[in-house]
Amino acid sequence: MMSSPALFGILQLDRGEPYGFAQLPGLAQAWLQDAGGFAALGLVVYLLYAYRAPTHESQSERLRLPLSFGMVVLAALSLLCYAVVFLTIGAEYNDQPAVRVLGRAVPLYAPTPPPPPPGTDLRPVPPEFQTEVRPLVLMAAGAFALAGILIPFVRDAFKLRVRRVNALSRIAFKEAVRSRLLWVVAGLAAFPFLFPTTWFQNAPADELRSTVTVVTLCLMILVLVTAGLLSSFSLPNDIKNQTIHTVVTKPVERFEIVAGRFVGYTALMTLALAALTAFTLLV
Repeated sequence: MMSSPALFGILQLDRGEPYGFAQLPGLAQAWLQDAGGFAALGLVVYLLYAYRAPTHESQSERLRLPLSFGMVVLAALSLLCYAVVFLTIGAEYNDQPAVRVLGRAVPLYAPTPPPPPPGTDLRPVPPEFQTEVRPLVLMAAGAFALAGILIPFVRDAFKLRVRRVNALSRIAFKEAVRSRLLWVVAGLAAFPFLFPTTWFQNAPADELRSTVTVVTLCLMILVLVTAGLLSSFSLPNDIKNQTIHTVVTKPVERFEIVAGRFVGYTALMTLALAALTAFTLLV
């Protein structure tokens, strides 16, 4: 009997197939390189937009677009590291595999792995922590970019108050319960049981497994679509109905409004998923 990969994913970490705890340094390095690249692009676009905005004329613009000296410094360090990375790419084209630092040859880039023999199965290569110049500088560039773009979030985190977030999450929870979308989804949850899996297969022994697979897929789609619709139309509807003004006039941060909606909808979807799971188990 096949098990769900998502359910037993933690066992794969223990066994190391394909990734395990031994590959965590390599995974962290790869994440800093990939996520840091997108963060660097977003940080540069944000800084360009913030410098063009009239923040010196309006107090609301300064609050909406927080800009600090640390963000500029980290962005400059990140761009400097990316310039070094481009220099290593040029050295690779010139067949310069290493540079001498303090009388020691330091490789610039990792050698290209040989292609697998014909006819072999393609398996993911476990990532390893690379100590060459290009991967290290690329990792440092991503770390600088992530640190720079997270400065406003870290600064707002100190203003966060659990009491205000709790009140806003309860409001979001009650508004979502009053919406008709939640009850429509509850009705659609019974849709998979109208078409038993025994209608489409000839092996009665696979009935339970097929039913669990189909119901799990349907519940996942319903919950994700419902959460996406509720969160997408929540703030626009409040702005359209002008009910958001009763919230923003209170001593509450804008980040807390978003966090309260997120916590409220997460709690509602968790309860809905628990109720639908209990219903499917009963059926």
